[in-house]
Amino acid sequence: MKQIIEKPHTAVTKIINGSRHGGPVKFAFAVLLSLIVAMQTGCSRGTSGQDPDLHSTQVLSVNGATASDNTSTPLVATGTFSDGSSRDVTGNPSNAGAATVGSSGTIDSAGKGATTMSANGGAIAGRKGPNIDAERALFAYVANSDVNTISGFRIDPETGQLSDAGTVPSSGVNPNYLELDPTGGFLFVTNQGSNTISSFAVNSLTGALTLVPGTPVLTGASPRNITIDPAGKFLYLSNSGSNNISGYAISNGRLIEVSGSPFPTGLAPYGLTVSDSGRFLYVTNRDSNAVSAYTIDAVTGSLVPLAGSPFPAGKGARDIDISASGRLAFVTDRFDNAVTVLNVDTITGALAPVAGSPFPAGMDPRFLTLDATGQFLYVGNTASNDISAYVIDMRTGILTSVPGSPFPAGGFPLGLAADPSGRFLYVSDSVSKDVTVFSIDDDTGSLVRIQSVPTAGNATSIVIKAAVKHDAD
Repeated sequence: MKQIIEKPHTAVTKIINGSRHGGPVKFAFAVLLSLIVAMQTGCSRGTSGQDPDLHSTQVLSVNGATASDNTSTPLVATGTFSDGSSRDVTGNPSNAGAATVGSSGTIDSAGKGATTMSANGGAIAGRKGPNIDAERALFAYVANSDVNTISGFRIDPETGQLSDAGTVPSSGVNPNYLELDPTGGFLFVTNQGSNTISSFAVNSLTGALTLVPGTPVLTGASPRNITIDPAGKFLYLSNSGSNNISGYAISNGRLIEVSGSPFPTGLAPYGLTVSDSGRFLYVTNRDSNAVSAYTIDAVTGSLVPLAGSPFPAGKGARDIDISASGRLAFVTDRFDNAVTVLNVDTITGALAPVAGSPFPAGMDPRFLTLDATGQFLYVGNTASNDISAYVIDMRTGILTSVPGSPFPAGGFPLGLAADPSGRFLYVSDSVSKDVTVFSIDDDTGSLVRIQSVPTAGNATSIVIKAAVKHDAD
């Protein structure tokens, strides 16, 4: 966990909200704002007619409230002055896209991102010592398409490095894409060669996988990506061979096809994601260069196309993810070697390109993911064997390459998964049959390669299971 050092004149706290690509799960770092004791300045004017100096600062959450997306957290900064008086010195956040401050220092978390809040006045310096309940990665799972298995790995929460946790059969042919339900209790894998989807129960202590009775179940032709709604009620997968989406209700890991499934899409649907509101489903159509959008029936899980759908994207639209605020969508354009960024109307669900889009990527970009803070976007370029990294302007949607991008990966980097602590990125490399582990510079978004671990076969997809771990500084 990163310590946050206060700068002179400022008492600083940082709020981080995050999400994981490939599904609507939102990893929220609930920051329990504890007492900030600033260093005494040792100086005081204290003379008549002059304002007193600020001697110390306290930043407190009211009644132990926590900060998470779309909630208000009472936060008050109180200054103690050289004349013995005290008053509210609550300042404003640096990133209004992540949070805003209302009356009495209330922090309103607007969406995924990082922000600092200042308490200003006087020459003051100190160190923040928060208690953080943060979701940490425990296990990673990789689909090995050529040998019909799933590799499991333990994750060291401090170093991010992987160690082998065993391999199990996928119970299907040519497993391609993986997804965990929001609880992390069940893992789902599409088997492209047998047109099925398998469900596994996940042991929260050991990470062991057990096939759920009654699965695998049938899908459409050539099933690809999977996404699950935030409530964990419905699962959707793209069938690139039959140009449609299969939808299922989830019941203790079992899958029951919803009414009206499968639902038609454009040509060769691949990537798909559900908005964090749970209202909209978006699907990329690789061969019709567009994104299909649907309204989700909250009771039945059935899909209804949005007005104006499909929405134009670049050539070879392959993967899609949405910012936690729900206001931006990111699409890899495989045949344009680019990334399209779209504004999302959070009321209607409609999509429209942002100014300056598309943005250049490497060769043959397929998968993408956001980091836990939502500040950085990472794209796997399969033909140039590297990772493009971008800083996201959450107001305009403009992407700017981070220092050092692109970063070398293994052979044919396909799947990407960001660690929910915001510290690590995991990339499954299909041709080199391994997972490359990167550390993330949380200030710049730059990547440093720290490990390469072999998998049991051609690694096509990777997901991370997390669990809440309490850290006290």
